Amino acid sequence: MTDDKGIRNYPGSPHPLGAHYDGHGTNFALYSEHATKVELCLFRRSHDEQQEFVEYARIIIKGWSSRSSDKRKILSKLMC
Repeated sequence: MTDDKGIRNYPGSPHPLGAHYDGHGTNFALYSEHATKVELCLFRRSHDEQQEFVEYARIIIKGWSSRSSDKRKILSKLMC
């Protein structure tokens, strides 16, 4: 599935936990007893002098795992 920013999502693996790049994409796996969803926020640096981060995409992850083939540096955030 590809969103309007060109980010493709594929089924991922539940192991290892965390964000891991495998040469083709980044697998995101986490564990929570109580979370009902996770928001993965991808950021890119803005082109101004302050080097602020601008939100690039927000992906709602439901289920056990998700995989993003975007190769940009990312900051992920767990929202419970």
